[in-house]
Amino acid sequence: MRSDATLADTVTTVDNADREIGRVTTALGLTEQLAGGAGRYGTGPKATALTVAAMPG
Repeated sequence: MRSDATLADTVTTVDNADREIGRVTTALGLTEQLAGGAGRYGTGPKATALTVAAMPG
């Protein structure tokens, strides 16, 4: 998915869901996705961040 520019801009991916931070990121990424955003998270070569940035409340 990350190699396809169209999908990468519309679908949130998490490549380290086997780790605790990845599971938290998956939940945060779903929230981001439902709000119309998308991101590439984890530790893989096409990840853009480790996890979703905290949004001020």
